[in-house]
Amino acid sequence: MERMQIMVVAQPQELVVFDSDARLERACELIVDAGQAGAQWVIFPEAYLPGVPAWLWTVPHDDALAHELHVLRLAAGITVPGAVCDRLCRFAQRSQVGIAIGLVERDNDTCYNSLLVIDAHGRICGHYRSMLSVATRSAVVATVPMQREQMHVQPEWIGGI
Repeated sequence: MERMQIMVVAQPQELVVFDSDARLERACELIVDAGQAGAQWVIFPEAYLPGVPAWLWTVPHDDALAHELHVLRLAAGITVPGAVCDRLCRFAQRSQVGIAIGLVERDNDTCYNSLLVIDAHGRICGHYRSMLSVATRSAVVATVPMQREQMHVQPEWIGGI
């Protein structure tokens, strides 16, 4: 049985949240390093791009700080397809590694918790979107200019991708 080498990236503490450029640059460096080390896949955590503070969902949704952070998260969202995806595809192809990376994706005025899968040929072979979990819906509704009844959230099971 052939062994597969996978590089898993833990959430880096040194990177600034909502800084897509710095995080994308670091992701590309890690992809190159993984390819040189012989990895076939590089797995990045949820919301790696643009990065959100892990404690964001613990702040009460009516708190002013939570509102500011959610507005920043929406503004920093990644567009799929777009320039960020194109760059990740180029690095995957050059390094000959597959990539699975978590994104906060923005599509018009909607924000998704997304997973982008790119194969070692630099092709997007999976793009999975999820609305935010039911537990965080009220925090998002407080920052999005729409009525609560306009937002549809699919229930998710804990631990899913």
